[in-house]
Amino acid sequence: MFPALIVPSDVVPTKANPSGTNITLEWTYNDTHIVSGFRLNCIPAVGLCGDRDSPLDIPDKTVRTYTHQGATPGQDYNVSIQAYVNTTSDSVQSGWVEFDTVKLVINIDLKPLTEIAMRCNDLSCSSFNIILH
Repeated sequence: MFPALIVPSDVVPTKANPSGTNITLEWTYNDTHIVSGFRLNCIPAVGLCGDRDSPLDIPDKTVRTYTHQGATPGQDYNVSIQAYVNTTSDSVQSGWVEFDTVKLVINIDLKPLTEIAMRCNDLSCSSFNIILH
């Protein structure tokens, strides 16, 4: 008879920071449980059922941050995390815990085109440069 595996406690998401096409995630975990690693799920909130990279196993129990790359600006993402013990068919995991819904915001800088504005003789002439970050 094999010893029963201890079910790990839930992970505590602390931060989801979107920047450009990246989402940096941070979490804390009660280190009293022995875990093998963490599993992340990062999927668009609407339109798709999943992501080819989800769920992602992080087989290092000391890691407390991860940056998801290649997200789409303007898209909401549902991100969740769980701790797991073992990676075999006998693995035991905590429940999925969700980060707040992450929205990648498109920043728009409106700057007057000085050269064009200087050519205008009246105040009705204006033009703007739009830069997407």
